[in-house]
Amino acid sequence: MAPNPTTDLRAPFVRLAFVLVLGLAGATALAVLGATGPGVLELQQAIFGLAAALLVIAVVSIVLMVRVGQALVELRELRAENEAIKAQLSRSEEDQHVILLDGLGERYASRLNSQGIITVPQLLSADAGRVAAGVGVSAAQVEDWQAMGRFLQVQGVTPQAAGALVRSGVRTVAELARAKPGALAATIQRSTETRNRWPGAEHLDETIVGGWVQGARRRLNTDLRVVA
Repeated sequence: MAPNPTTDLRAPFVRLAFVLVLGLAGATALAVLGATGPGVLELQQAIFGLAAALLVIAVVSIVLMVRVGQALVELRELRAENEAIKAQLSRSEEDQHVILLDGLGERYASRLNSQGIITVPQLLSADAGRVAAGVGVSAAQVEDWQAMGRFLQVQGVTPQAAGALVRSGVRTVAELARAKPGALAATIQRSTETRNRWPGAEHLDETIVGGWVQGARRRLNTDLRVVA
């Protein structure tokens, strides 16, 4: 799935905070040793080291708050940009905006938009390798988005269901049309037990998946009639 921008932003700061806490603990230990008896450092040196560690933590905390604030502003701007683009679309096009794709998010929707890819059909007709280079993700990730987009053309399949199908190993409408509803429902349930849950996922059963399978078969028949 697409990288989570919030996680990408937070991860290095969490590691840095861990290192700073270790440093503070070490400085505190040295201060205690200096206060209670002969230690590595004299008492004044240990106190100075502890003060310095606290100062570094305060500075880093300010930097972190500034960076987080900048990231939030950037996300708001991306959201506003996506909304502005959607406002220029017709109703049918708006219903197919790439932001609908499960897990894609505002950041990658904006990057796709900057590449001229605004709707799901535009994404489906694009070369995955070129899109990946322009957006900054792997070609496999773009192919996942395209697979989800194809499932959105099947009646009854929601964006979350499309994401669940792809994560369960179903990649094409033809594969969905051939699937056994009971077995596929069980596979999807297993793949969403600990992550990627969506409202209603707990009620997923053979009947619901069977509707997707029938929708996929109708979609294939429609495509064949168009080609003929």
